[in-house]
Amino acid sequence: SDTPRVGCRTAGRSILVYKDGTPDSKDKFVFKWTNGQATSQAEFADPGATAQYDLCIYGGPSTALFVEAGIPPNADTWSPIGSKGYKYVDRFGTVAGAQSIVLRGNDEDKAKMIWKGRGESLPDLPSVALPLNPNWFPLVVQISNSDTQICFEASFSAQHVATNLEDKLKLKKK
Repeated sequence: SDTPRVGCRTAGRSILVYKDGTPDSKDKFVFKWTNGQATSQAEFADPGATAQYDLCIYGGPSTALFVEAGIPPNADTWSPIGSKGYKYVDRFGTVAGAQSIVLRGNDEDKAKMIWKGRGESLPDLPSVALPLNPNWFPLVVQISNSDTQICFEASFSAQHVATNLEDKLKLKKK
């Protein structure tokens, strides 16, 4: 989506790490969304069969979309985690650089999502050179699925910057 969704579930803690390596095979991306609002396995839908998962990053006062990565449903890369959620594993990161994704539900506010990727297939932050300019805040990260349309969000302001260098950005919210 070109604009952030509204009504997304939020988390008590969120971390975003983006490392711009040279060459691009050393690029790294980590997004952790923990202590999130209650979510059941059914609400994650089934990424092994029908649900595509999209990660979008929006920035600036107009919340413009500048990163989008979609992971299509695939029974070879997605598997259930008991009755709580799903796990994605592709150690080569062939789709959008994603190597591992964990979707873990919980009846209380302890749901968790972790999206990790690396390598040349990772989407770059186009036209957004690091260090990140302060006017790119708030930075909004959303993960959504195509079946239930439920989305999960972390919004980072300039006060959440832990590292903002030419080759690494780390945002931490707790």
